[in-house]
Amino acid sequence: MMRKAMAVTRIALALTLVMALWFSAAAGRVSLERDYGWTGAQAALTASAIALGFVAGCLISALLGLADRHVPQRTFLACAWAAAAANLLLLAMPPGGAGWFACLFFVGLFLAGVYPVAIALVASWDEGDIGLLLGLIIAALTLGSASPHLVGSFVALDWRLIIGVTSVLALMGGAVAATAASGPAAVPPRTIDRRYLRLAFTDRRIRYANLGYLGHMWELYPMWAWVPAYLAASVAASGAGPLTPATLGVSAFAVIGAGAVGCILAGWAAGRVGSGRAALWALAGSGSCALLAALAYGGPPALVLGIALLWGVTIIADSAQFSACVVRLAPPEARGTLVTLQVCIGFLLTTANIALMPLVIDAAGWRVACLYLAIGPWFGAWAMRRLQQS
Repeated sequence: MMRKAMAVTRIALALTLVMALWFSAAAGRVSLERDYGWTGAQAALTASAIALGFVAGCLISALLGLADRHVPQRTFLACAWAAAAANLLLLAMPPGGAGWFACLFFVGLFLAGVYPVAIALVASWDEGDIGLLLGLIIAALTLGSASPHLVGSFVALDWRLIIGVTSVLALMGGAVAATAASGPAAVPPRTIDRRYLRLAFTDRRIRYANLGYLGHMWELYPMWAWVPAYLAASVAASGAGPLTPATLGVSAFAVIGAGAVGCILAGWAAGRVGSGRAALWALAGSGSCALLAALAYGGPPALVLGIALLWGVTIIADSAQFSACVVRLAPPEARGTLVTLQVCIGFLLTTANIALMPLVIDAAGWRVACLYLAIGPWFGAWAMRRLQQS
């Protein structure tokens, strides 16, 4: 038990350290705005470049079966260090130029060899508790995702310092992962028959798990990206006065960071009712919160923040459980590849939806935008219901 706890702790720590690269530009936004006149559009392009690189990397990894083809610790180490090197190259590029965005693309590309591989490595310790194990991993990652909102609101750190620190953290994360032991359920590395990829579409239960994940990703990252703007607009509409950057940053950190609690609770529930049912409950909860956020917009700020916090808890709670479903349903020798493919299609969808959100907001307002996001979790809940029935 101690060996398992140590291995899972190391994987969680390593993943959190390396994935800090994804959020380094967000944490440096104040410095970039001050020194280079950084605009919201450029910040959005920065996030899109990383996400598109991640999608491309996941697709390449899935087609080549990289998550199952090599020792996972070595794959994690190599990709973490390559991502850190691409991140360091940002220091040699003028912010906002073609080289800058190319480096970000490669950061995302190499991170595709980190996140899905970490899931496959954790799965090797599955003893009927994969839902809880992955819930703990995603909880750690959720806190890492929330931290730039807190740091960026109080400390205008120079973006070069942030790039340097996050690159060092990624190097450390790769080294930590290299020391994480594989569990008794590990499968020897092997070349994967590409026909296994068809299972994502032809195996009914895996297909429903993937559809549930798509519904989840429709909502998750657009909500995370736009919740600060939603809170600021709602408070302004209520007539309570504008929020200070510090208050807004703390609020956004609380909303996103609250998801760590949801991940742990859903992981605990998965051990008792199964990952599919735990995901179904979380999807229904986040879909309901999206509806409540639409109704509460412009209302008392305390009420709006309370709904947003509950939304933050439920919106990420199911994330680990879709991977857990695939781990349990896929052939052991192909689970890493099929999880990678799931992540690929999910991030492709969420990247597009992040870009669509401002168009919806401008055209129809925040209430309709919240209703628009609610489409995803309710569709996902339908898919997970079908999975339960199959």
